[in-house]
Amino acid sequence: IWLLDDIMGSYSTTGGGVGPHLDSYHVFLVQGMGVRKWKIAREPLQNADYIENLDLKILKDDFDGDMFEVSVGDVIYIPPMYPHSGTTIKESMTYSIGFLGPSLSEMMVEYGHYIEEHEAINSRYTANGLDTSSAGPLISAKEVDNFRASIINTIKSEDFDVWLKSYFTRRDDDD
Repeated sequence: IWLLDDIMGSYSTTGGGVGPHLDSYHVFLVQGMGVRKWKIAREPLQNADYIENLDLKILKDDFDGDMFEVSVGDVIYIPPMYPHSGTTIKESMTYSIGFLGPSLSEMMVEYGHYIEEHEAINSRYTANGLDTSSAGPLISAKEVDNFRASIINTIKSEDFDVWLKSYFTRRDDDD
């Protein structure tokens, strides 16, 4: 449940649908009532091209995929970035359950805030072992490795484990 991002119900009459689109999260579509036909791509789309001036990101072009007909109780899983499109055959209610992992940048920012709040792990660079190869505007490969090691060691610490568990718990509480 720690990756749960979104639960949505969508009502649609015969012939209704959003159009071909993709999502950046894992989606489970649960057919509540009615019948729908889904087309799902066989592979993720790398460079999406969308119709301009729409509130929703609808794909400009069609895609190759497999067709599925679903009725009450059927569940379809759609991986991230796989184009899909549904059309209602018989008045329907479809429930979408989305699971989304955070981006690396989001996690780095939040972990940075955590480090800032915990003085014991918020060590400052002290330039131990600095030599003339990092003079003026230059920074040596050795110093780059020192910075990288500091970051890696912090991420390998128990503090990271504690932070990560609290990060996802806090995300659940925010929703």
